[in-house]
Amino acid sequence: MNDDKITRVPLHDVRQNEANPRTITPENLKKLVRSILEFPKMLQVRPVITDETGLILGGNMRHKALASIAELSEDEIMAEIGTLRSVQRKVRGEQEQLADFWKKWLKSPYLYAIRETELSEDDKREFVIKDNVHAGQWDYDMLRNFDQEDLQEWCVTPWSGTFPFEGMDGGTATNENNSVEVVAPERERIIIIYPRGENADVLRLLGLKELTKPAYRLDEIIGKQCAE
Repeated sequence: MNDDKITRVPLHDVRQNEANPRTITPENLKKLVRSILEFPKMLQVRPVITDETGLILGGNMRHKALASIAELSEDEIMAEIGTLRSVQRKVRGEQEQLADFWKKWLKSPYLYAIRETELSEDDKREFVIKDNVHAGQWDYDMLRNFDQEDLQEWCVTPWSGTFPFEGMDGGTATNENNSVEVVAPERERIIIIYPRGENADVLRLLGLKELTKPAYRLDEIIGKQCAE
């Protein structure tokens, strides 16, 4: 990335890409807002990508989160910052510096952006999709070295409330994200995460009439399918 292409742009000079198929739930948007509030330097490290007209090609969710922050009052931002664990661990001077940053930002909201002017329409469509593809996955053994509550504040919450593979003996698990956990006797696991409202597809996939618990043993599903 060429840092010379990164510029500070007024928030209203860029606009959401309605053709972007990526969405975010209100809950995750709130987490993203909190993540940005505690670490605004991340915005310059990961600038939004726009075309020559200011249409966002990459960074729709960051822009949406900043737009949400811009609608908050100074008191609301200060109250939100005060609840962040990572901010509470900072020394007083660092807390004041963060508060001053958002007070100034609120008067003239902006973001950092890279404007790409040499992309064809096909290039733009391809970029929008590829920018949202997540090819990698978390190494959960490595993530155990981090504080779990910090991870949740940083939007690393694929399993809400519990760390994956902990406290799930006997085919049970705490899960609030509409996910079904299939637990085999040898403790191998398949995680199915699906959007709200698509229960019917999951039921057909598993051969179940209804979801009565967040975790199922393999023999429970196979048994039900065979019985039918």
